[in-house]
Amino acid sequence: MTDLILISLSVSAAIAVMLALSPLLGRRYGAKWRYIVWLALAVRLLIPFRFELPYVAVRLPAAETAVVRQTAEPGVQPLAQTEPETVPVQQRKDAERGALTESRTEDLRRIDTDTAMFSVWAAGAALFFGVHAVSYLLFKKRVRPFCVREYDRVYRCGRIAGPVLVGFFKPMILLPEGVYTDEEKEIIIKHETAHFRRGDMWYKLILLIANSVHWFNPLVYLMVRMANRDLEYACDDAVVRGMGAEYRKLYSMVILKTMESVKGRKE
Repeated sequence: MTDLILISLSVSAAIAVMLALSPLLGRRYGAKWRYIVWLALAVRLLIPFRFELPYVAVRLPAAETAVVRQTAEPGVQPLAQTEPETVPVQQRKDAERGALTESRTEDLRRIDTDTAMFSVWAAGAALFFGVHAVSYLLFKKRVRPFCVREYDRVYRCGRIAGPVLVGFFKPMILLPEGVYTDEEKEIIIKHETAHFRRGDMWYKLILLIANSVHWFNPLVYLMVRMANRDLEYACDDAVVRGMGAEYRKLYSMVILKTMESVKGRKE
């Protein structure tokens, strides 16, 4: 648990630096670089050990022993050596036994504390991940009966407020009914297809696992939120790259329309 907490604290410092620099560097480098850095930090949160420099033993030069030489001057007597004070054998054994008992008691207390901390952490991580996993599976089960296939892996669904990409290996693009024109649907499908080609579903899974492992760290929640935002920005940049001003304008209008549709359904 100590390593986990230290890793969480060290990555938190990097997250804080990223949050502070993002407004300054974002204008120049865009969302793509932040997308990569967030991923690197999430992966670091999942590595269960700390990187440390190897220990190198430094051998110091042996201290020279001072030798007191007795002078052979007449009338000078050597210093008398005092005999070490002896401790009774039974008293020494009792002291050693008491020290050993105290050490064992301290070890047991440390083990109990570590076990309790690990149990709390494991329960929180399992609960966090379990809630999100069950919510995802229930969503798929709930909307499946209302999905009508249009073509290939594109489906119309009356139970969703905005377009959704589901599935890791066999993805499905779900579109709400009666919201988009054919031209707007084409843009949405291109956007969701870009998410799949970029592996963004796996990206989100890594973020979820990192958040589950470090559920006790509020900065990790903020990192996941910003990473998901930059994920969308990076996908938008990939879709409109090389397109003209008219297409970019239409693309922006479709994104705004989607946001308003989702917001209106929640309200």
